[in-house]
Amino acid sequence: MCYLFNKSFASPLAFGGAICYNGCMNKEEVKLNFEPAGPVAITRCERYDAGEIEKVIKAQLESLGISPGFFENKRVVVKPNLIMSTSPERMATTHPAVVEAVLKVINAARPASVTVAESPGGPHQPPLLRAAYNASGIAAVANRCGAALSFDTSTATISLPDGKLSKTFEILAPAAEADVIVNVCKLKTHALTQMTAAAKNLFGLIPGTDKVAMHARFPHPADFSRYLVDLACAVASVCPMLCIVDAVVGMEGNGPTGGTPKPFGCIISGRNPFAVDTLCEYLLRLEGEVVTTADARLRGLCPGGIDGLRIVGDEPASVFRPEQVKHAETKPLNPLTHLPGFLRPKPVVELATCTGCGACAESCPAKAIAIENRKARISYKKCIRCFCCQEMCRFCAVKIHKNFLLRLVK
Repeated sequence: MCYLFNKSFASPLAFGGAICYNGCMNKEEVKLNFEPAGPVAITRCERYDAGEIEKVIKAQLESLGISPGFFENKRVVVKPNLIMSTSPERMATTHPAVVEAVLKVINAARPASVTVAESPGGPHQPPLLRAAYNASGIAAVANRCGAALSFDTSTATISLPDGKLSKTFEILAPAAEADVIVNVCKLKTHALTQMTAAAKNLFGLIPGTDKVAMHARFPHPADFSRYLVDLACAVASVCPMLCIVDAVVGMEGNGPTGGTPKPFGCIISGRNPFAVDTLCEYLLRLEGEVVTTADARLRGLCPGGIDGLRIVGDEPASVFRPEQVKHAETKPLNPLTHLPGFLRPKPVVELATCTGCGACAESCPAKAIAIENRKARISYKKCIRCFCCQEMCRFCAVKIHKNFLLRLVK
C-alpha cells in the first residue's frame, strides 16, 4: 500500500508503491518506505537472553508480515544506540543480547552483508568508535555473528525536498548505501526531546561533531524535534527500515544517560518509526509531550494516538505500562511552557565528580563550557539548554537543576 499526502497533511489517499511525502504532484516525489498506520508489535521479554529475544523477534516479524526476503541478498545496516562508551549495565545503550538476536535473525535470511554502524557523541573517529563497540558489548556479538563493524568515517548526502526544517542531511555513508536499515534503539526518557526511541535514534546517523552543529542550528527543543522528523523521513526514503526497541529494561528520569534503569519487560518492533514511537510514548506516560510524534501526526505520518495503532501481540500494551514513570526534570509544565531564562532548568556541574575530561565542552553547541583548573565551568549567558553536556558526561557529573519555584509545581 502506498500513500500520497497533500500539503495540509489530510488523510492519506491510496496511490501505489510507497508513502509519497510531498504535497504537489509537480514536485519531486519522495517515497517513504512505511505505512502511516503501523502495524506495531509488542511482546513480553523480561530478561536479556539472546536466544529468547531471537524467538520474540522472529515471531514479531511474522506477525508484521515481514518475510526473510526483506533481508535476503540485501546490504543490511544495523544501527544500535551507542550514545557513548559505556557498559550495557548502565542501560544507556542498546543491550548486546538484543543486537545479537537481531543479527541472528538477519543471518538466517542470507543477506549479502551485515554491518553495524553508529556514530556516538564526540568526534567520529575509529579509536572512539572502537571504544564504544567494545564497552557496549557490541563488538563481541558482532564477532560471534560474523557482522562487520563500521569504522567508515565518510558521509553521503540524502535529501528530503519537502522537509520542513531541513532538506538535506549528511549521514554515515554505510547507511546511505544500505538496502535495509535495522534501527535497534533503546526506550529512554530524554532531557531535550523527552523521549528517545525509534526516531531519535536515527540522529546517530549524523556523524560525530556534526550533531553539535545541528543542536546549534536548532537550539529550541521543538525545532530540533521537528528536524528529527525530517531526518527520519529522509532516512526512510533511502531504503526500507525496521525499528526494534529494546524495552526489556529502559531508562527513566534524566536520560538518555543520566537516568536510572526502568524495567518495561518487552520488545517492540515495526516498520514506521513514528508509529513505534507512539506506542513508546504511551509506555513512558508521555502522550502529547513528545514533539517528534506530535509533529509526525500533523504531517499524517502516524495515527493520532495509541487508540489508532494497529498493535499485534498476545497481551495488550497496557500490561507493559508502569503505573509511574519518572520523567526528565526538563519536562514542560503547562501553562509554564514558555519560561524566562532564569526559571528554565539548567545543567549544573558537580565539581566533586567532574574529572575535567572535556567531553562536555566538546559536545557544547554554544561553546558555553570551558575547562578551568581541571573542572568544567558553564557560562549560562551562552547556554542554550540543549543538555548535550549532561548527555555526554560518562561520569554523571552534570546534573539538571530545576529552579526552586518550579519544584513547588506538581
